[in-house]
Amino acid sequence: MKTSYAGLIRPVIDRVYVGARWAARARMEAFYAERGVSLGFENSFFPGVLARPMPADALADALVYGDGDMTVELAHGVVEVDDDGAWRLTGLGRELALYAQRATAEAAEALWDCGPSFLPGLAAVPRLADLVGRVLEHGLATGGRAFRATNPV
Repeated sequence: MKTSYAGLIRPVIDRVYVGARWAARARMEAFYAERGVSLGFENSFFPGVLARPMPADALADALVYGDGDMTVELAHGVVEVDDDGAWRLTGLGRELALYAQRATAEAAEALWDCGPSFLPGLAAVPRLADLVGRVLEHGLATGGRAFRATNPV
């Protein structure tokens, strides 16, 4: 069985990204709580929805592993649906998504910078970014609607 590059590198990217997301979670929850909302759609999909609205069919695909209910985000004014049925961030949604993006980046930087001196630390980030870029580029040709709706970031 042939293993693709994306299949090999995905677990590595997932570990790095999930680690940064968990490291940032408490900060994000506090920021959101100050605004009377909780983590939602915009927090999970900030790389894409900051760049463009998400078409309804892509959102349905993206939410397949969750409950798919966007009632709370609509009620809190985090997202709105445009005339084409695409989901777009409101001003509050952009503020939340930008904070999630920044908090994740800062957590990733702290995690990468605190390792033992014999590990590459932040010096490895450009190489990792190159690898991630290659995976994302490949995904544009092979990924589903949800992937294409959130990429390129």
